[in-house]
Amino acid sequence: MTLTLSTDELRVAATLEGGRLPVALGREWSEEDIPVADLVALRGLLARGLAIARPGTLEVSLTDEATTISTLLDPSTLVEVHRDSVERAGRWLIAERDGTVVSCAESRPDLWSFGTVDVDLLMADLVAALPDDAVDQRSMRVRTDLLVEADRNVETGEGELAALLANVRSTTTVRRVQRVRGTSSAVAITWLETAGAGAWLVSPVDDHRDGNMPVPHTELSPIGREDLLALVADVLDLSGAER
Repeated sequence: MTLTLSTDELRVAATLEGGRLPVALGREWSEEDIPVADLVALRGLLARGLAIARPGTLEVSLTDEATTISTLLDPSTLVEVHRDSVERAGRWLIAERDGTVVSCAESRPDLWSFGTVDVDLLMADLVAALPDDAVDQRSMRVRTDLLVEADRNVETGEGELAALLANVRSTTTVRRVQRVRGTSSAVAITWLETAGAGAWLVSPVDDHRDGNMPVPHTELSPIGREDLLALVADVLDLSGAER
């Protein structure tokens, strides 16, 4: 039987295990609502036999049926995949610790089903709709804060960037956080999938100087499927984690 937990249940499980909820499972509640949500989630864990309360005490712990998630809450390596799309949205988490790999996918909003995620199939699916070669050869560099303004101009079609954003079908980010000898590091890749213009890699670039003030910029670079697949494979690599 597939183990499925809500984001709230995972947050409570993290508290019980002394672990940390992955950043990808950020809070959906205001501070004042979290205690109520946690109580409801704890009751759900107890009712399904995923947690047990010790008689005569206030101690609660996860049962063996829920120990699968412990790797997710304290991993050496955690990979987060988020595809934001109207038709093909999805979120996946792959965690590794001491050679044990645990995977889960968001089966419904805020419901996470644990099982085996085939990394090769996931990578192939992420780039399946992209053309073999980059459709365009020109990169665009824009002030990061102006991306928001460009998004507002999508409907009017003002500018090349606005025209590109108007054809975006999905935005995908693959991020790996890894702990090696007590030091954490992160690497991520983000790209836009467009209708007719292929894939565009989204990269932060060195600040340009506007007077004495640093101004963050973002570069949008067209990229073909095989080149993008190689970058994704590098981020999804689980080797080299702390043992």
